[in-house]
Amino acid sequence: MPKFSIVARTGAGKTIRESRYGTTREALVAQLRRDGLVPIAVESADAGTEAGAPPRPAARRFFFGGVGLREVTVAFRTLATMLGGGLPIIDSLVDVAEQSESARFRSVLLAAATDVRQGTMLSDALAAYPAVFSPLTLALIKAGEESGSLAEILSNLSDYLEAQLDLRRRIRVSTMYPAFIMGFFCVAVSVIFLFILPRFREIFERAGAELPLLTRIVMTVSSAFGENIGYVLLVLVAGGVAFWFWRKTPSGRSTVHAVLLHLPVIGRPVREMIMARLARTLGMLIDGGIPMVEALSLSAAAAGNVRVEQQVAQVRQNVVRGASLSEELSSRPYFPRLLVRMVAAGEASGRLGDMLGRAAEHFSREFSARVEMLMALLEPALLVAIGILVGFVVVAIYFPIFNLARTVT
Repeated sequence: MPKFSIVARTGAGKTIRESRYGTTREALVAQLRRDGLVPIAVESADAGTEAGAPPRPAARRFFFGGVGLREVTVAFRTLATMLGGGLPIIDSLVDVAEQSESARFRSVLLAAATDVRQGTMLSDALAAYPAVFSPLTLALIKAGEESGSLAEILSNLSDYLEAQLDLRRRIRVSTMYPAFIMGFFCVAVSVIFLFILPRFREIFERAGAELPLLTRIVMTVSSAFGENIGYVLLVLVAGGVAFWFWRKTPSGRSTVHAVLLHLPVIGRPVREMIMARLARTLGMLIDGGIPMVEALSLSAAAAGNVRVEQQVAQVRQNVVRGASLSEELSSRPYFPRLLVRMVAAGEASGRLGDMLGRAAEHFSREFSARVEMLMALLEPALLVAIGILVGFVVVAIYFPIFNLARTVT
């Protein structure tokens, strides 16, 4: 029987470090929870893999990928329903594959069913497709297999993925109309300065009209814009490409994420969105039987922000040494007081996963309400900006026309 080094915390907050034997890592984690302990870290003390374990299928990242999150979510939901009804896992995988509308995802599931039929664990079979299934997904499925609650884990995972999809949908819907208005604004500016103003400039020049200062400024801007439009587009494209590549670098990504966290107006909803992701992911992993250290690593990657991920990594290091999660979060700048208090209550009551889920729901609601408020303010602001621009140009054009009319009269 394999030997494991464990770090766990009692209900009184005392940290325990010892070695124990268990059939598997996940089975030992479940035993620790039954003993009233909170698993912090469970690592194998034996070299090599477990005896008798079938080899994992080789990763097939180059042949499969591009599967949408919604497709994966629907598959897990269907699989959880079928397994909960007592159907065999291989038959369930084949049925789910046949229902899939994506030929690529269908091939993934059928190949996984073949591996499972040959004796491979489902988590190991799915691990051969890292472009489709995330480490978080694989860790939960493996925990579900070892604890005998795979159907429940898959159902919880489906709920989690559906929440992520819903968050994306709300962001997309909230930004569609402002994006349309902004695009219309750019088109309107281009049409005015490239086509309308040059025509009026020719008319004024032929009439020999004396142009007011406001009109001269507008015409000068129009001429400069029209004569250098190629350079303007080149600079915009080159700047956009350069920014895209710089953002992919570690320093660029870290800088962009730090700016997003501290931007006025949008910084707060960004932080609320990140906290919702972090709390929901961490709570689901802990409820799924994943040890605290591994759960922190997986949830940090799911947060979607490098700066927050670095903070969670520091928290993880101190938690391994025996520190309290709530105390570590309270000493970091990005974690709100509500999250810290919910974590402290969860640690004291032994319901940390449930408390994190409640915190995630709160941050998600706050994020949605704040985004809706910002979009409600942004839409009229853009319309007012368009009106001011058009009015400014109209006034600049009509001043010389009025002067010509008075001269003729």
